[in-house]
Amino acid sequence: MLPSRFREVLRTHYDDLRVVITKHPTDPCLVVYPLKEWEKFEARVRELPTFNKQAKLLRRVYVGCAQDCDVDKQGRLLVPADLRARGEIDTDVVWKGQISFAELWSKDRYDAEVEPAIARLESGELPELEQALEDLGL
Repeated sequence: MLPSRFREVLRTHYDDLRVVITKHPTDPCLVVYPLKEWEKFEARVRELPTFNKQAKLLRRVYVGCAQDCDVDKQGRLLVPADLRARGEIDTDVVWKGQISFAELWSKDRYDAEVEPAIARLESGELPELEQALEDLGL
């Protein structure tokens, strides 16, 4: 089920309930883009050099497994089986907004991967992240 706040964003900011889902290239989750945001991303990827190794890998791994999906009238999003398997998505999921896209996590993977990092950040154990944020001007 797509959370109501995400459906509302799709309706109000994009006037479209279509999304594109792909496997995150480095994290054990899926990435869900509003169709218009995905089209912007694809336009940027299209401009990358054809034979650049990293660009080829990005196209194969990230763009190549992306699939268009619709949200039905009940607010359900049917995640294709191959993407569910890649993201280790089962019955309990966690949705996390990421400004222009959302991440869809298996609750077990989220608890194992993200929650410890949040705890470390809150306790001041990640000074390199604080430095990186400062370097970005945030």
